Amino acid sequence: MNKKQSSNLTLWAVMIFLVAGVIMALLSEIKCDANNYSFDLLKATTCYCSPWNSWANRGCGSGGCSTNKMYQTRARTCTPSYCSTTQESRCYSLGCTNECSYSGQKRCSGTNVQTCGNYDSDCCLEWSSTKSCSGSTSCGYGSCYDNEKPRWYCSSNQCVYSCYNAKSSCCPLDCLAGTYFCSNNKTYWCHSVDGCYKKDLKDDCDARTNAKKPCLSGKYWVYTCVNGQASCKATCSY
Repeated sequence: MNKKQSSNLTLWAVMIFLVAGVIMALLSEIKCDANNYSFDLLKATTCYCSPWNSWANRGCGSGGCSTNKMYQTRARTCTPSYCSTTQESRCYSLGCTNECSYSGQKRCSGTNVQTCGNYDSDCCLEWSSTKSCSGSTSCGYGSCYDNEKPRWYCSSNQCVYSCYNAKSSCCPLDCLAGTYFCSNNKTYWCHSVDGCYKKDLKDDCDARTNAKKPCLSGKYWVYTCVNGQASCKATCSY
């Protein structure tokens, strides 16, 4: 064998070795295929893979999906333990369209209200079932007088209220309109306050007495509350 032939044989040997290495590397990466098994040449063992699990919903707009698409994942397990467990994901369109513009948007349906949101398993917005507008029903709420309560309804796509007369339930029978009476030496009178009759301070008899305005012969005015009087009654006393 001459020198040239020896060189060619060496080159062929190197090439065969490199090709064999590439083939070995490729074969060692083969895992589970569509027939649910593969052969790992380096370990001389077959990998058995289970069928794919069903696609599982992970949330609208998750995993980099747009808000109108569902992020889904599925997996399958391969044995023995060194075989790969394969998982894949996708953004899946459930084929729906939005009924409203944004979550929380409201609209009136008669005197009731509907709210925009996602109330089912798809990724689209829809209107809720109609609900009655509700809020406080307290006497004197907001712009209502003390003898009024709010009545809630939907108008201009929002819940609002109007006030109605509820004097029978809002106004306690504290006093008789136009009367005066005493309590702790103070004169009170009964009059209308925001639609309800309430007692209100008219005169503080003790405060007048404490002023110590003198009478004749060293006496001082003493003010006393007397029922049926509009103000404190004054007498001179030591």
